[in-house]
Amino acid sequence: MCRIIFLLFSVITLFYLNNFSSEIHPDNFCYVINGANIDEIAHSEYEMAVIDYSYDGSENGKYKKKDIQKLIDEDIIPLCYLSIGEAEDYRFYWQNAWYKTPPYWLDDENPDWQGNYKVRYWKAEWKDILKSYLEKIIAQGFKGIYLDIIDAYYYWSEIKGDLSVKFAANEMLNLIKMIKDYTSKLYGEDFLIFIQNGEELSAITPEITNYINGLGIEELLFTEGKKNAIESVEYRMKHINYFRHSEITVLLIEYISEGESVDIQKSTYLKKFASENNFLYYIADRNLELDSLISLSE
Repeated sequence: MCRIIFLLFSVITLFYLNNFSSEIHPDNFCYVINGANIDEIAHSEYEMAVIDYSYDGSENGKYKKKDIQKLIDEDIIPLCYLSIGEAEDYRFYWQNAWYKTPPYWLDDENPDWQGNYKVRYWKAEWKDILKSYLEKIIAQGFKGIYLDIIDAYYYWSEIKGDLSVKFAANEMLNLIKMIKDYTSKLYGEDFLIFIQNGEELSAITPEITNYINGLGIEELLFTEGKKNAIESVEYRMKHINYFRHSEITVLLIEYISEGESVDIQKSTYLKKFASENNFLYYIADRNLELDSLISLSE
């Protein structure tokens, strides 16, 4: 009888672990995607880290699996940054011939970010590139991804004018669904997917919350060090709250530091706002480069 009870207890325990071990709730995070020092992050107090798969973005600078494991060993969740709305000319997939004769899915260079090119993200060729990228990320040992340029749908509909908003938004949703399906196939259902900005997508494709775990938001409260208008914050919060009420983790990134010097007044305001809304936050350098680890504020 005792043997049976023990076996039942073991089965129940195994079921519980298999179904709930993926529930991860970090208390803080850092965001360093240019030249991230693995040892520095590993010895910090951060519990989740958004970094690039490579020290300098190139294949030669790619972190080794043991580097990512070092973060995991320190109970830090490693998320890999991945741009899905733009191609970058320093990545492994880039071909020099594209400068003169770009493929049909590759568009203009982003005037604000040299080396970044808009892509027709709904095309199969770009999706194939992303699949190969995801394979590298998972092989390195990352526990999730942090997807950027979600708001590319706005570029193609409102700026470029080639697509309707509905079509562009649905194609972005389809891309995120493809990424969810592919990572689940390669890794498992508990592979984390965060997206950055593009919160207005929820008004067009509300089902987006079915495919992600987190939402990163840049410059909600401050832009270029100046406090944003209340109307602007309230407008964005209307969409952000949809994610929050769907139990999606919300990360705030505010660029209010100059090196290790942080504006105390702005920092205090950010902490209070984040606490009231149950958001996590990271204070980043105003240079927007995300190339240094800012110490965790107490």
